Amino acid sequence: MLETLHAAAVTTLADAIRSGRLTARTVLEHHLERIARLDPPLGAFVFLDRDGARAAAPDAVVDGGSGGARTEESVGRVLI
Repeated sequence: MLETLHAAAVTTLADAIRSGRLTARTVLEHHLERIARLDPPLGAFVFLDRDGARAAAPDAVVDGGSGGARTEESVGRVLI
């Protein structure tokens, strides 16, 4: 799954995090690496808070009620 993590549906990622097959940190690092590799010629990201995302990732949990990823400390905080 790691090779195609970027193509996985959000619900698939949420299920994998919820079940412990993946961590939020693993998903984050995969996407940060992909952004670093592919974005330079595109310039799609004006600002990317890598440090903030990494700091928040260990606290990320999957909220089964809403189906979305949330941090326990601040619901709605943007991780990337």
